[in-house]
Amino acid sequence: MPHKKIDERKIRILSMIKAGLYPTKISKILKISVVAVTKRIKKMEKENLIIKTNKYPAFYNLTAFGIRDINQSALSESKVNITSILYNKSISYHDFKVKIPILKKGSIPKKGKRIQLNGWVKEIHKIELPVKLTLELTNKNAILHYHNKELPRDTRFFQELFKWYVTGTESAKYYLRQYGYQIDIFNAQVISQHIATKTGKDIDDNVPNSTTLSVDLNRKAKAVTGNMQQQARAWLDKSEKIAEVETNDITYQEKLILLPETVTDIDKKIDNFHNSLELYNKNIELHLEVLTEMKKTLKKIHKEGKNAGK
Repeated sequence: MPHKKIDERKIRILSMIKAGLYPTKISKILKISVVAVTKRIKKMEKENLIIKTNKYPAFYNLTAFGIRDINQSALSESKVNITSILYNKSISYHDFKVKIPILKKGSIPKKGKRIQLNGWVKEIHKIELPVKLTLELTNKNAILHYHNKELPRDTRFFQELFKWYVTGTESAKYYLRQYGYQIDIFNAQVISQHIATKTGKDIDDNVPNSTTLSVDLNRKAKAVTGNMQQQARAWLDKSEKIAEVETNDITYQEKLILLPETVTDIDKKIDNFHNSLELYNKNIELHLEVLTEMKKTLKKIHKEGKNAGK
């Protein structure tokens, strides 16, 4: 229904204002004219939903009534902001492997899959702990294969990742201890990780199917246990239906999480610079006008002096 569409658009604009966007950016994202956005914003000002905090460029803050409208809307659950427009709200963590030195070997009665190759033996056990793991035991190390997990795509990412990692290593330690094993979790090392972020529709629509692009970041990949032996990489993959930005480096992922906010901040700084430049130009023009008037006055005084001397 028409009334419902208007309400939804109003909530989207309010949500974007809350995220720190200004009218020009909002118009580009919603693909409507700046004039249309400005009309809606003026109406919101009259309804006391927002208040202007900066004239050039125009920035606004939500009033208590604007916040109320967002909270009461079902659309607010989607947390509309620049981050969710560009990327999916969660991060997929897969191929996450942690190697832990074995200090003392034991024996697990229920044997898992046993592999022997050139005198090298390893056992593979699937275990159900607070964290789902596939446990690989070699002569020297216990290797934890963490099952795929979705992590939040916001500033909680690193905290949730670290909690997941610690829960897994501690669970494996207590599980193995009951079978006589001792492992050194303080020297655990992440040996593999893939972090995938699904792109939003606006990006996905512009990436051709079967696209695979890779970039070497020219440094060691970082994990929760420090630098890995692998080189840090990032890649764009659309081998599946949706384009994903993937990396093996948490430093890159942290920057990717903050990218939309960083871009918004840069846009604000550029606009503030343009505003300052415009003000500077206006001051120069005023200065030139004053100089012109002074020149006219001096000419007039000079002329009157000449006439007085005749």
